[in-house]
Amino acid sequence: FEGKQGNFSFAGFDAVGDRRNDGAANVAWRSPDNHWRISAQSVAANLPGLTDHVDTTGVSWQDNKHVQAYFDYGSDSGTNVLAGNQAQRYDGGMYYYTNTFGFAASARKVGQYYEPVDGFVQHADIAGYALYANKIWLFDKKTWLNSIQFGSFVDRYHARSGALNQTDTSLLLDVLTRNRID
Repeated sequence: FEGKQGNFSFAGFDAVGDRRNDGAANVAWRSPDNHWRISAQSVAANLPGLTDHVDTTGVSWQDNKHVQAYFDYGSDSGTNVLAGNQAQRYDGGMYYYTNTFGFAASARKVGQYYEPVDGFVQHADIAGYALYANKIWLFDKKTWLNSIQFGSFVDRYHARSGALNQTDTSLLLDVLTRNRID
């Protein structure tokens, strides 16, 4: 089922299969000015010898021009969750952008047992941050150079033990000429 009532939207499903029963529901609210959004979701999976239940909530704000920010929280419970206090996910961040510039920052903490059966988690047992920046310089139409772009991305995540368990770094330099040689 799904529907919409004013600023609320909702959806759900129940999938019963051979030796499996999955269900999910979602509700979301958006402010009339489209600045705020609040959502909640619940997903359950039941298989022989395995149950998993994940609840997530989120809130986001945007000015519809240059700034976005969000915070999401999730909790996992069921057969594979050996410690409830290590089965949560926290994710918050912000993004500032213009036509030629962007900067984003986020902080995440995903517990070692936050691994939904019906869901996608890039990497459990992480805590850390990610930063992104990108700048484009546009040149006069009379020059041979159209634009130069420089971007960078870095993230650093540690396991519950404190050891570094994921890190990514990227640098980008892009030069575009007027005749589209890139």
